Amino acid sequence: MKFIPSIIFTLFVTVKQSLLVSFSYQEFEDYDIKKFLNTTEPIWTYNTTAHKRRLCKVDVMHNMTEELILFNRSFFRRKLNTTSTKVVTGKFSDEFEDELTIGRKGSVVVTQEQLFYVNAAYTCGIFMVIPEPYGIYPHYELRVKNASIMNGREGIDPNCTIEFDGIGPQGQLAYIPGCQKIMFPRVHFS
Repeated sequence: MKFIPSIIFTLFVTVKQSLLVSFSYQEFEDYDIKKFLNTTEPIWTYNTTAHKRRLCKVDVMHNMTEELILFNRSFFRRKLNTTSTKVVTGKFSDEFEDELTIGRKGSVVVTQEQLFYVNAAYTCGIFMVIPEPYGIYPHYELRVKNASIMNGREGIDPNCTIEFDGIGPQGQLAYIPGCQKIMFPRVHFS
């Protein structure tokens, strides 16, 4: 009887890992993550299925090569009423054109990100974010380029919002109308 809890735990871990492996090897279209990220526009996280959301999360690209991308990832810390910015390095996958591993500049990999869906114009996309080490359940983020988000949800391609809403767990808004002024108080985008 003493072994029953350990057997149940082992069984649970095995099933969890099997589900992750089978899900990760399903046939999906490889979208061009470099094409999506190769922009001077800020890219906002509009919606997320993450347990802990980062309000006003935005990426601003600085430099991109065939192998790497350097960008700022910023978000608003509501409790402290301040913004936080990290310089981040992404390494593009050698095997899949829709994947990227990310870590702070000069540090270890923190997440793997996969462009799970992108609209035809590459103005919005859904990213699957897998925290390191592998094995932790992923979450999804609907990311939108700045020009599309200026009019709120109405400015976002409906194909992206429909795809995101169909993923599974209900998302939480990460973008609010005040995000532009909070994150870029001296800049006016048009």
